[in-house]
Amino acid sequence: MPAALSHDVSTGTWVLSTPSTSYVLRVDTEGAPRHVHWGGPLTLADAASLPLAGSGPRSSFDGRAAASEELTVDGADRYGPPALRVRFADGTQAVTWQADGHEQPDPSTLLLHFRDPHYPLRTTLGYRVHPDTDVIERWTTLTHTGDASQPGDILIRRVDSATLSLPARDDYRLGHAVGQWAAETQLRRTSLPYGETVLTSRTGTTSHLAQPWAILDAGDATETHGQVWSAALSWSGSWQTTLHRTPDNQLSLNLGAGHDAVTVTLRPGETHTTPPVLALHVGEGGFGALSRAWHAHLRAHVLPHPEETRPVLYNSWEATTFTVTLENQKRLAALAASLGVELFVMDDGWFGARRDDHAGLGDWTPHPGAFPDGLKPLADEVHRLGMAFGLWVEPEMVNPDSDLYRAHPEWVLHFPHRHRTELRNQLVLNFARPDVAAWAFDWLDRLVAENAVDYLKWDMNRPFSEAGWPDEPSGRGERLWFDHVRAYHALLDRLR
Repeated sequence: MPAALSHDVSTGTWVLSTPSTSYVLRVDTEGAPRHVHWGGPLTLADAASLPLAGSGPRSSFDGRAAASEELTVDGADRYGPPALRVRFADGTQAVTWQADGHEQPDPSTLLLHFRDPHYPLRTTLGYRVHPDTDVIERWTTLTHTGDASQPGDILIRRVDSATLSLPARDDYRLGHAVGQWAAETQLRRTSLPYGETVLTSRTGTTSHLAQPWAILDAGDATETHGQVWSAALSWSGSWQTTLHRTPDNQLSLNLGAGHDAVTVTLRPGETHTTPPVLALHVGEGGFGALSRAWHAHLRAHVLPHPEETRPVLYNSWEATTFTVTLENQKRLAALAASLGVELFVMDDGWFGARRDDHAGLGDWTPHPGAFPDGLKPLADEVHRLGMAFGLWVEPEMVNPDSDLYRAHPEWVLHFPHRHRTELRNQLVLNFARPDVAAWAFDWLDRLVAENAVDYLKWDMNRPFSEAGWPDEPSGRGERLWFDHVRAYHALLDRLR
């Protein structure tokens, strides 16, 4: 295949090449990042000769083409949904592009830098390709470049990871997933209406109500035929995808973390980097080829141990619910082993005062009546029977009726002078707080090490509410929407 990244300096054109596709963008004469092409493979010379997306005839009443920039912004004659909206210290809200060079940290990664000509904001658009898959990764980094001479905060009202532009078609069909408890991931395919379509989660998680990915085709793709585009946000918190179909059938997608009310405040020297969007185009082979291409990428670049065969698992919940004891779990383990089970998981009810769902969540020590010598005797027995030992945990949650909550009521998400809404008799611990994240790692690390735990079933059974952090040291409690998720990911990395 050609070089992963190639650049025509005379036109400002960049070609990102994958085994079967080309993604082409151009920094135009005004210094703005513009989209050119996302589809079949092109040479650099062919790409440099192509017009910019949306550069055809337009009415003077309409402003510039909506599906034309690599990151749609607020300002000037732009009237589509912005992927980047900011407010500077003096109240100015429009964004102006000015090219500020590029970097290639490695042969597969491109960083395009832009700066505001007046305000202390640097925007970096990141791109990464892979030699063995057609997935293209994109992200955005914002940096407050001010100092004592430019001390004001910059309010980021919205920052998506990317804008993806698709070629004009007579029709577009949207595929996405909806769901509810016990009916998750229900695929829906509908003709995409004109105007703006928003898919989102405001729950603090990706959620089972909707998921942060989309599939698009011209309405004619099947499992074995047709051209398909797809994108997925690599994030497990709240998110938003905005699709914009114009009357002349231009189509763009903005994908990013956080829902419509979430903001970020940058102070001098601070940086905010979005999670990556993974984008994939399949030129033929339809939805089946798309699925296989995603699976190949996940195995090659996402899963930590793709070579592992998933074990046959038994979970204790339906047999014993909360009434777990050493003896009944040993009996279940023996039955499971006789059936060929490879991973035995003890579910909820093994800790604290947890005899039902009203109490004990957050007190992660074995129930002394059920496990007088701790969990090690059970773990040893499960291992003796030739199975791996797994354990249920829900680290992000707490019952108000728990020793943890009585000691640290400030650790949960809350607002002053507002009722703390309980769902499933639970409140949400704020993992954005360093002390909460440190506490969680400490007990999880000890639990796994002392009991030779092979697997954790990490549950997360309720969404955020009253998502406040009143004593955040910098006075920016809204950062918890991002920092909670980052702390969760960091904790998993440390445990691994």
